[in-house]
Amino acid sequence: MSHNATRRDFLKQAAVGSRVRDAAGTAVVWAAIGVAALAATRQAPAVPGKPPSVLTATVGPRQGAWTRSFNPFRNDAESRWPTWAGIYEPLLISNRATGTFTPWLATAYSWSADTLTFRVTTRPGVRWSDGQPFTARDVAFTFDLMRRFPALDHDAVWLFLEEVTARDAQTVEFKLKRPYTPGAVYLGEQAIVPEHKWKDVAQPATFDDPSPVATGPFVTVKRFEPTVYELGRNPSYWQPGKPGVDVLRVPLYRSNAEIVRALTANEVDWASLFFPDIEKEWVAADPAHHQYWYPDTGPTVLLYVDTRRKPFDDRNVRKALSMALDRPRITKDAIGGYAPPADATGLAESQKRWKDAALAQDPWTRRNVAEANKLLDAASLARGADGIRVAGTEPMRYTFQTVQGWTDWLAAAEIMRQNLAEVGVAVTVKTLEYNAWDDALRRGRFDMSMGFGSRGPGSGSGEGTAALRSDLRCRGGPGPRRRAAAAVRARRAQHPALHRPAMGRLQHDAADRLPEPVPALRERRTHRLAPRRLSRSRLATRAPRRPSALIEETP
Repeated sequence: MSHNATRRDFLKQAAVGSRVRDAAGTAVVWAAIGVAALAATRQAPAVPGKPPSVLTATVGPRQGAWTRSFNPFRNDAESRWPTWAGIYEPLLISNRATGTFTPWLATAYSWSADTLTFRVTTRPGVRWSDGQPFTARDVAFTFDLMRRFPALDHDAVWLFLEEVTARDAQTVEFKLKRPYTPGAVYLGEQAIVPEHKWKDVAQPATFDDPSPVATGPFVTVKRFEPTVYELGRNPSYWQPGKPGVDVLRVPLYRSNAEIVRALTANEVDWASLFFPDIEKEWVAADPAHHQYWYPDTGPTVLLYVDTRRKPFDDRNVRKALSMALDRPRITKDAIGGYAPPADATGLAESQKRWKDAALAQDPWTRRNVAEANKLLDAASLARGADGIRVAGTEPMRYTFQTVQGWTDWLAAAEIMRQNLAEVGVAVTVKTLEYNAWDDALRRGRFDMSMGFGSRGPGSGSGEGTAALRSDLRCRGGPGPRRRAAAAVRARRAQHPALHRPAMGRLQHDAADRLPEPVPALRERRTHRLAPRRLSRSRLATRAPRRPSALIEETP
């Protein structure tokens, strides 16, 4: 499958930072080539009379048609890539691999001693694409817009923000209601919009922003059609000599197979998708130019169940579903062995130093069909004459949703269907086009669904863990009181060494409750490039905005 990076979709998940949104063994040029990626190569401006240099990229399979929307406050299913990375830009880029920040539209940042004030110095000399200067007022305006229109506040920053003030043309102060050091990620990675344009937008949540005014490397919509669009480079971009190409072209492909054909035909330079046996089937054909990248910076992929309905509200039933899953087989047969199965901590291998070693060995994420059947029997879910268990008066027959065109997820869903049948749960796999799947997951319109977790801020930056964020944000509600003390200690901590005890307690608490999304396996995302012209380009990904859940781990 291929993924768009998610809730924070490109900038956040990797070196660039946050929103895309994203599969097991996902390969190529992932939609995650954000600002940093496209700005990585130096190239002189286009020379009159010479054809423009073009980078063709794909964000993975999508259905339907492209709609001309570049609103950075809308989710990735509604706005076109790279709205959050290559058009609008953040103050800071959070590097999930190292737990560090790279200043972007900011040049410096600091916390007050009581961690109630986060101060940012904005970068001088930056201009919006219409020539107006970028200032701290634009930053304060952006956050105030999110306060006045809560639908824009995807990360719920106003739950911990008290006020945002532009102290002068280059200084912004964020006052917090309570200590919350992970807030630096969400504040720093928020895309900033120009006050002089957006102050006149009456309905910013539904505004398409078809002709954006922004600070990024690609700001001009040169061509827009239902199946392809092209963005032109910003001639006055604040990083001299960047981006490295004149035009970014994004075609629409509806399946992994279509992308593979396009890559093979040299029609695509960068792509993101699942590619089985990548060394043999991709690299071997042209080792000098057929390259790929597996960044360990993404979220965990999860199996969501609707806990508002019985019997999924019973932790032992969720535990039984988890123990029915054959994670080693899913890992081997569906995702080509690209990543190991997930464990009970919910943390990626790159977060190994934060894992509770004993918890990682907990048996509820290991296949045990006999024990799963015992748990379901104990829950009074007896089998009917057809072998299907009955919950109350209703047979346990459910629809299992996944994404159309994501072949690895479809293969994983089919194996899970077979696994669940062994314990008397009948599942029908249903593929939805990406936007419909995304909307259904966000709105809770599913019986079972594959989905992404949220990697969350990296622990190295004074931030929480994937397990914590996945659990707390699963359905948008607050966590139980018993987690409060540990969570407060983690939020206040600015040094990683202070996090470990609190994070261990949070991992155990989440595991004791058995998170509503059931962990099944980890997913490793592959970024593949086929650049004949840009073989030395560097990539940086931005993560997608998506609800949390726990199946595979996407580095």
